[in-house]
Amino acid sequence: MNAASERSLPVSACVRVAMRAEEGKIAVQIEDHGCGIGAEALPHIFEKFYQEDASHATDGNGLGLALVKRILTLCGGEISVRSRPGEGSVFTVTLPV
Repeated sequence: MNAASERSLPVSACVRVAMRAEEGKIAVQIEDHGCGIGAEALPHIFEKFYQEDASHATDGNGLGLALVKRILTLCGGEISVRSRPGEGSVFTVTLPV
């Protein structure tokens, strides 16, 4: 998640991180109140080289979330996201204990 470096966040913006134990796993939620991700982009954000906004193409190469998903899969974990444009995103990472 690029929330910490996102240019559209106001100076007073924050990123919330919460962790909870669930049956046989740990869940971590990372929430921001940035620009959000459009519904058409959500199915693709974990694909290698995918970038929703091509104007930021020089800021990265679209591998971050793909690598996170692959590592979590190898560890028996998962990642999911809920997002709405203009409201921000909530990423949930789960790992077995």
